[in-house]
Amino acid sequence: MEVYIPYIIGSTMSAIIGNITYNYMVSNKNLEDHELVSDTNDTNDYSLIYNNLLERKVNSNKETKPLGATLKNKMERLQQIIEKECGKKMHINNTKKVRQKWLKLIDEYENSSHDEFVFNHANKHFKDLLLKM
Repeated sequence: MEVYIPYIIGSTMSAIIGNITYNYMVSNKNLEDHELVSDTNDTNDYSLIYNNLLERKVNSNKETKPLGATLKNKMERLQQIIEKECGKKMHINNTKKVRQKWLKLIDEYENSSHDEFVFNHANKHFKDLLLKM
């Protein structure tokens, strides 16, 4: 097993110099911190609250409107909700792609509350109106 003495000496010297530098920097920061603390105790003129935050209605109850029993009834009822409350137009076609999309929307509506569903699927204009209410 070969031992590289210059590497051992170099790493030892760098560790010692690093320790001395660290101790020097920490001792200077402690003095500066105490001086800053005494100066800043009287000035707390900032706010952590963002004034442009908008509140919205959140409900833990799953209050949903009944959609119906059949898939067609559910799609028609959900289409009315999306058009009236979300401001979107969604067509009901009998293609596989559209049907899968409606199944996802129906599942999401049944698993979340009505207000949450409307907020997630509303247009920007309707979201602004929902937030102001």
